[in-house]
Amino acid sequence: TYTDELGQYRFEHAWVSDYSIIPFIEGCEIVPVKREVAVYDNTIVNDFIVRPLWMKEYGGPYQDVVKAMAKTRGCGFVYAGSTDLGGNHQAFIMKINALGELQWYKTYGQYLYHSANAIIALDDGSFVIVGGKSIGINVDVWVARLDGNGTILWEKTYGGNNWDEAFAIEKAGNDFIVAGGTESYGVGKSDVYLLKIDNQGNVKWQQTYGGLNDDCGLKVVYSRDDGILIAGFTEYQNQLIADSWIIKCNSMGIQQWSKEFDNELYDIATDSIEREDTTIIVCGYGWETQNQSSIWIASIQGDGNNENFKKVFSIGASSALNAIKLVDDTTIIATGYTMPSQNDEKDILILVMDIQGNILWHVWYGEGNNIDDEGISLAITQDGGIAVAANMKESGTASDIRILKLNDRGMIQ
Repeated sequence: TYTDELGQYRFEHAWVSDYSIIPFIEGCEIVPVKREVAVYDNTIVNDFIVRPLWMKEYGGPYQDVVKAMAKTRGCGFVYAGSTDLGGNHQAFIMKINALGELQWYKTYGQYLYHSANAIIALDDGSFVIVGGKSIGINVDVWVARLDGNGTILWEKTYGGNNWDEAFAIEKAGNDFIVAGGTESYGVGKSDVYLLKIDNQGNVKWQQTYGGLNDDCGLKVVYSRDDGILIAGFTEYQNQLIADSWIIKCNSMGIQQWSKEFDNELYDIATDSIEREDTTIIVCGYGWETQNQSSIWIASIQGDGNNENFKKVFSIGASSALNAIKLVDDTTIIATGYTMPSQNDEKDILILVMDIQGNILWHVWYGEGNNIDDEGISLAITQDGGIAVAANMKESGTASDIRILKLNDRGMIQ
């Protein structure tokens, strides 16, 4: 037998009989691992899934921080973040193939401050990134469209005379929805900032939401009714108290409803997803004291009126969730961190729950390495595995990036 360039197992001129195929590719998981096959003339077997599994680290003697990731064409991945490479604060984009091999790495800008906080991959192989870019002593929202090699096709900034920064982007038909925070507009110290731009970066409309203190949008979802969901936080009492905040807007950014979650002294909603029945799943974390944070996850009806459930718990002494994905509308996969005991460092947490928020299983990576590891973003891959982007930080010094490609059980081998 042999395998052709398509990964098909072919049997030619073999004795007619029953055989067991046990394929092997180094660094990959084969699903199924074993296949019983009855061989006859020119038998072809092509139902194995090759699932690469790996853990890689990138960075140098400077600050590298990953903020987001997305799947690309060809089963690869693209990562966005910031770096102090060259002594300046720059945005970076890094593209990896399916085997975890670096294809290209590019930086953008050499400013007092320049960040890439979110990225989406488009069907034509291009990308759109959002973040912040310093303009003089102020920061403006920065949006850039890149081709498949990371070359800027166009870039634009938005904002006023103070701090404005984007943390999330979603495609909305032929347009894009950008969410973040602004000190230039609104009524408070900072407000949630929402923009709709066309595919050339021209503003179609912009809105702000918030009270008298600091408010910010961290994730955005383009909902099934052409509306918009924003997850973030709203602060009270001069930044001492915060509630997680979900805002639902219509297609023009007009607020329809909002809901706050008060679980701990300070709460943040870090991500949200919408189910097929328009139910909203939202997650985040909160804390009363430093290094004692708790995970929370909730489900609410699409009209914002009824809460299906809310659960607050911790994996270990302290834990948090930063990102969630939905698989087959029935399973929630999340990443963040756990501190197994109070004196431990943070470890990358992979947590899987059913649609009621009940824990099915969890694993973590980084135990015993004396480094703070924290899962920031994740993707469900074309081969059914889990890809995670994480940050590594050692005792407050330089940080590096850790990226993982796991199987559907969160294992790397």
